Amino acid sequence: MRLMTRIEAIPLHTMELGLRWDWVTFPQWLDSLDSHPLGVNVGALVPFNALRLYVMGVEASRTRVRGTEKEITQMQAILHDAMQAGAFGWSAMKTLANRPDDGRFIPSQVASNEAFLALAEVLAEFGVGPIGWTRGTA
Repeated sequence: MRLMTRIEAIPLHTMELGLRWDWVTFPQWLDSLDSHPLGVNVGALVPFNALRLYVMGVEASRTRVRGTEKEITQMQAILHDAMQAGAFGWSAMKTLANRPDDGRFIPSQVASNEAFLALAEVLAEFGVGPIGWTRGTA
């Protein structure tokens, strides 16, 4: 939520009151959507920032350029599980205009290209899936 507060211009308190966090993994998120009477169609990309933050931790995900081999493998496995559950790709933002409420970098702004290529390899296994990629000025 803190990553989205400034970037999406949604007050933290509003998100705390309005967002359900009854899930951890992407498959659990899809199950959560199914368990509530919503009339929406969802086609979701796995967010790179949340993925990297989950695997590496808050501080390392926002400061270390390279993930370890173990971390990259774990991110690939999580993306693979998400794709099997119904995700149709992943997304990342490299533009430096978006910053969280503390003004520091978000995980995708410091990550190496190797991390992005490793996730692209997962999509290649499935033979489908877009990569949402925002670069340059906002």
